[in-house]
Amino acid sequence: MLAALLLLPAWPTAADAPASPLSAWRVSLDAVGPIRLGMTLAQARKVAGVALTEQPLRGDAGAWRACHYAWPAEGGQMRLDLGLMLEQGVVTRIDIATPEVATRSGARVGDTEDSVTARYAGHLQAAAAADGAAHYLILYPDQPRQMIFQTEEGKVTAYRIGQLPAVHYSEGCA
Repeated sequence: MLAALLLLPAWPTAADAPASPLSAWRVSLDAVGPIRLGMTLAQARKVAGVALTEQPLRGDAGAWRACHYAWPAEGGQMRLDLGLMLEQGVVTRIDIATPEVATRSGARVGDTEDSVTARYAGHLQAAAAADGAAHYLILYPDQPRQMIFQTEEGKVTAYRIGQLPAVHYSEGCA
């Protein structure tokens, strides 16, 4: 009986699942993986290596064109944990809420605020969110392109890169 059980195929595990193409992407001040700030959605789609699904038009077409989002899709599922903000059809900000995609220096969602501060020592400015619950660490606050880490209870919950002023919008397009 034991010999028969040893011949059965192994059950698939999470480790057996193919890695997402996004896990190879790294974040800099001007790009996430192959997608660079300033690209059109058509250009981003061409280089992404994954499908990008655009937010459907709702309400005023002018407001939608002014600012909306697109997200990667894998296996028919949208990845809402990585969003491309499009203003007038151009990527101006990229939001990351997955630990799968790290910065070039290795910072990622789930890291401690202290580890991010150590990685970027001397280049961060701290700021409190209006609601008081979140805290922001702004990388290169005097530059036109910035990376902002959002932390709660000492841990990174999300971060984003973008051009001014889009990178500072507190609620996506708002």
